[in-house]
Amino acid sequence: MIDRFLPDPERVDLTARTWLRLGAFQLAFLGTPPHAAVSATVEAAPRKISGLCNAVLRKVATSLPVEWPTDALRLSQPEWIVNRL
Repeated sequence: MIDRFLPDPERVDLTARTWLRLGAFQLAFLGTPPHAAVSATVEAAPRKISGLCNAVLRKVATSLPVEWPTDALRLSQPEWIVNRL
């Protein structure tokens, strides 16, 4: 998910990639508001990669779907079947 927002993914070191993954996880799965997830990650990340984290995570935040698909859609099953499970 992160690589498509990086100008040159091969040049990003493990430390930067780890911080980007942390921020992206907050955005995608924890329901953290975008401004809070980006701000917290940028503040906690080492200073030399904070600009990269800010730019990439802001792009990630704007590219995420507004609402995740329902389980029925995700599982390609009718909603009533998923609700009975």
